Amino acid sequence: MAISWNPSRRQFLAGSAICLADRLLSPPERTPRQQLMLNLAPSSLEIANNRFVTTTSYADYQSGAVIRLQPDRLTDVRICNNTREEEFVHWHGLRVSAALDGTPEEESRSVTAGGVLTYTLPPSEPGFYFAHSHAMCEHDLTRGPYSGQFVPMVIGSLEYAEPFDREVFITSHEWEPRVFDTAGNERSLEEMHHLQIDSESEEGEDVPDDGWDIVYRAATINGKALGEGEPIRVRNNERILFRILNASATEQLRLSLPGHRFLVVALDGYRVPKPALVEVLDLGVGERLDAIVVMDTPGIWVLGSPDDQRRALGMGAVIEYADRKGKPIWSPPADTAPWNYLHFSSGTKNEAQCNQNLSYRIERRPSGSDGFERWAMVLLSSQQETLRVGERCRITLFNSSDEAHPMHLHRFPFELTSIAGQPCTGIRKDTVVVPPFQQVRFNVQPDNSGPALLHCHNQMHMDCGLKTLLSIS
Repeated sequence: MAISWNPSRRQFLAGSAICLADRLLSPPERTPRQQLMLNLAPSSLEIANNRFVTTTSYADYQSGAVIRLQPDRLTDVRICNNTREEEFVHWHGLRVSAALDGTPEEESRSVTAGGVLTYTLPPSEPGFYFAHSHAMCEHDLTRGPYSGQFVPMVIGSLEYAEPFDREVFITSHEWEPRVFDTAGNERSLEEMHHLQIDSESEEGEDVPDDGWDIVYRAATINGKALGEGEPIRVRNNERILFRILNASATEQLRLSLPGHRFLVVALDGYRVPKPALVEVLDLGVGERLDAIVVMDTPGIWVLGSPDDQRRALGMGAVIEYADRKGKPIWSPPADTAPWNYLHFSSGTKNEAQCNQNLSYRIERRPSGSDGFERWAMVLLSSQQETLRVGERCRITLFNSSDEAHPMHLHRFPFELTSIAGQPCTGIRKDTVVVPPFQQVRFNVQPDNSGPALLHCHNQMHMDCGLKTLLSIS
């Protein structure tokens, strides 16, 4: 039997008050979660007309795609590994726990061959990040950052004082790496592992002191070699925010656009204190950069590497103004001044007090018996490599070699305090290039415990020992 209830006016008002009080005292409804799926799978990418490269990539995010997330939401991640190797997905630049950071060194969660891994990423501050494989390559030039497992990731949006009309993403990568000796001869990995003088027969070859070089057969922007695919189409006087990611395994990225200059407004997704105009952009491996270009020189131009050989490999893209026809034009930049983070610094000295100081020397060691280079980070300070949650630590990196090193700190951003002895303030980053025979200093203040990897993002250097593991407690 149905029961009906007709409340009196007093009962109705009392019930309404209880419901209202319950709503006011109860926590608000949880913000809906966002979903992110990565399918790791073998793929064949057409980088030029009928020219394919075979690799492993994130099948849901082909070259040129971007992950976009909201900053105030939890993100449920599902990673499906359709390969025969264990894999790690690293969230480059995100503040996450060591368990979710995606590295074997930090004993992060991995996804087994043929397996599925699920977890939840915490909300993140707005920024320009990227996801990529952090699997140990061990000189396997098909794995990790050598593969196609990378994708730029934008969380929320940054507010710039300088206006722009739209975003254009630029992601660089090189393909088909090969190992060459100093005489220019290509060597297989098998040859390199066995290249040494036999002590009894005295047969074989001496291992060169300066090791080997990684050389690529192709380079792309957004998965296409220069002149292939569709051009980047612009309108006269349009203001384009170029969001650039160097997703190479080993190579520095330099870009110039004839007749135009770049107003750099952010580095690694953090706004710079002093935007500055430059003619040539320079990004180490793993760095990101935001720059606004006023398209006020109509024509068809090549946005590309100032290095002729790199452009010949494909490192460039065509910029085409509306209603313009003809062949793309390239001309070398007039300004060849070295890249310097100090251009974007506020110029004042950083007076922040630090509870701890750690100093490292980046040094090259004699080549190993397999012919590969050997690198090391030598701790110079007497303190242990243990940082405290909430306490500021100053880290100094001195590069004693003749090669530049893009050094990346996992899980926490840092603020540059000096470049080659010159004070630097207000520049936040997660990756910094330490030039040859120079010193870089930065402050970091970790906000959660666990190990944090500090390493060179040149994969060859990292594989050869250029890394250290910080302990946060």
